[in-house]
Amino acid sequence: MLIRAKAMATDQKTELILERNEEGFIAQVLSEGKTLMEPRLCTSFAPFFDNMYHCGFINDDDQIDFLLHFYSGGNGLNADFNEVTLLLSNDKGYEATSIHTFGGGPENHYVKIEDKAHFIMKSFGGLAECLDGKTHNFWTYNLLEIKGDTLYLANQNHRNFPRTIWYTFEPNSKETDMLSKKDKEDLLIRSVQDLKLIGNTVSHCPEPIQNN
Repeated sequence: MLIRAKAMATDQKTELILERNEEGFIAQVLSEGKTLMEPRLCTSFAPFFDNMYHCGFINDDDQIDFLLHFYSGGNGLNADFNEVTLLLSNDKGYEATSIHTFGGGPENHYVKIEDKAHFIMKSFGGLAECLDGKTHNFWTYNLLEIKGDTLYLANQNHRNFPRTIWYTFEPNSKETDMLSKKDKEDLLIRSVQDLKLIGNTVSHCPEPIQNN
């Protein structure tokens, strides 16, 4: 488990520095000794291993970006619950944005829609009384557009979002018919609460309170 680490991106000049203190993990980006992103608090989750960071051209400009994949340390379903932090380039350097999601790795959560980069956010929630009178749990899928250094809630960008799927022990990808429209809206609101949306804009990571 990492406490402090440095990683060089594939361009051999952009450097990620990651350090953990009492608040959580703090990220900083440098290039050839120049600070491109001041320290940002990425997560309060503790576990992080050396295979949980990736780099690439996520927002489709000519600067490298970073994906940090912080594991919650949970068991059962929560073993797949993570905080994903994107360090996205801009004209002045970088900005950091974190998202709570199930999954979130580079394999299945990044898609192109009309040649625009998006992230699929996956949330879990339940209702005590569904249309059949019973308690059930559901997956809620939201679509976030990656535009510049910022993420935007963008379910309108594809007809399959938002999507609410009944959690079963067998494969299931169908939109549920066990919820009322209001119940689906309530689950949707709950699923995006941690994004701290301003309008449809996902809040950036804060600066750390503690000095490293």
